[in-house]
Amino acid sequence: MRTRTINELLGNLQGNKDVKTLENTKETWERIANRDDFTELGMSLEEKEEFIKEWSKKNEYANI
Repeated sequence: MRTRTINELLGNLQGNKDVKTLENTKETWERIANRDDFTELGMSLEEKEEFIKEWSKKNEYANI
């Protein structure tokens, strides 16, 4: 199998509508605090918890 370049991987991510993200807003942080299901992400409970954990590390509440 051929190894893909960084640019190829980034291009795939940018064109991939399945990439999940959340806006760094007060409302998102309130939903996290209230343990919202985030059903729009279409993830299992374990996937969602890992996603929220990683997302929280990258998005500081202080920046809002």
